[in-house]
Formats: sequence, structure tokens, C-alpha cells
Amino acid sequence: MSGNSGCVAFVDLDDTLFSSLRRQRLAEELVPAATLIDGSVICYTNPAQRALYGMLVAAANVIPVTARNIAAFRRVQLPFKGVTICSHGATILRPDGHIDREWGQAMEAPLAAARDALKDFVAMAGRLVDSRGGSLRTWLVDDGGDPAYAVIKHPAHDYEAIRSVADTAVADWLRANPGFRLHVNGNNLAVLPPGVGKAVAVAHIVTRLRDQGLASVVIGAADSNTDHEFLDQCDIIIMPTRSQLGDSLRHGVAEWEAARASV
Repeated sequence: MSGNSGCVAFVDLDDTLFSSLRRQRLAEELVPAATLIDGSVICYTNPAQRALYGMLVAAANVIPVTARNIAAFRRVQLPFKGVTICSHGATILRPDGHIDREWGQAMEAPLAAARDALKDFVAMAGRLVDSRGGSLRTWLVDDGGDPAYAVIKHPAHDYEAIRSVADTAVADWLRANPGFRLHVNGNNLAVLPPGVGKAVAVAHIVTRLRDQGLASVVIGAADSNTDHEFLDQCDIIIMPTRSQLGDSLRHGVAEWEAARASV
């Protein structure tokens, strides 16, 4: 098959096509896949991830869908030739690597409307950091303009600490700022503004491709629970078994089986 066959694949990157060393099985043959600003390797592919990548690029027009901003995406070592969705959907890159200005204009209003609230979130998170003795990191993510979203991470990858923060201070902030959405997966906590998201960007591209007759089948691949929003735009989905989505599927099936057994 050819990547021009009408098959389109929207593919999350981190923990789908590659993962940090912490999330890999060290016995597997690992190959560097992404670096930090200083050039040190931060993510690797395992044999299954490399096979998935090879299968998709051979059969489909592969469109990365990532929370990484442009700078972080450009440190990914896997080659992609087409459109890319960055910054949780706030930015779309054209195949030539330049920003899609039409989409950028569509995002100007929601990002501008969220600017002060996101800054307030970071200030709140900063006070939380101080109260915890600097055990958290927080910042805003952007692509050179207004922030696309806010992030909190734990330097020691304390997932329980992140979950606790999400359930307390962040939950209170979200109740006071309706429309903002929470993403939590492992050590990653992000708050996204209204009108911004992977699903919005994916829906835009799917519509464009189908209008051009270039999307006879749409595949989605991802690992996070919140990715279900963009996966809903797809005809077929792929998920890693060792992932948040995989865990949720197993939990849901177990609950269904328990309910059926009790009837």
C-alpha cells in the first residue's frame, strides 16, 4: 500500500510511538527517538513501537498529534512528511514545517481569551510549589504567541503527588474557571483552555481531507484517556496495552463482566 491510498493516521507521539526510559522495558532493544534541548536523549523506541511506526508510514498519511510544542516536536528523531498537530491542537504545521496561518488565526481568539486565566493558574501553581518546598515544576507552553496550555510536573516523577494536586488545588481552580479542561497521565498534568484541543484540530483536518477525497479511512493511535476526544473522529483506533487507555479499557470490561455476572 501507499501513504497516498486514502488512509490517514492521526498518531500521538509520547508513550505511543516512543517512551521515556522510565516507561520502557530495559531488556528490549531501545533506539533514541527524542532529545532534550541540550541534546541528551529523553525518549526511546522499542521494537513494537518501531514496527507500528513502519507499518503506519508505509500505509497511511501519518499526522502526529502531540502535546509537544513546535520546539519540542523538532527534537523528535522519527521522520514525518506531512501535517503535524502540536501544542494539544493549538498549532498546526504544514508539510513544509511552517505554521498553518489559517489555523493560527482561528486559534487567536480562544488563546487570547484564556491568557489571563492561564497566567493566574501558573501563579496559583507557583504558590502550591512554595508550600510543597519546590517539589513541583509549573510553566506555560506556547509557540511564540499566547500560551496554549499550562503544565505541572514532579521532578521525581511522583505520580501520586500529581494526582493529589489534580484532585485538590487544580480541581478548585477548574471549578472557578469553567470551560478549562484537565489532562493527567502519569507525571503530566496539563490545563487546556476552552476551544483548544487535539480533537478540534483533528476534526478540522479530517473535514479538509474528506472534502478533497483524501480520507477513505481514518485511523487514530494514542495512549491517554483524554485522547479519546480525538480518537472519536477516527474510524479505527489503536492503543498500547501498557497505557492509561489500555488500563481504562481493562477496568471498564472488568466492571461490565462483574455487572453481567450479578444479573
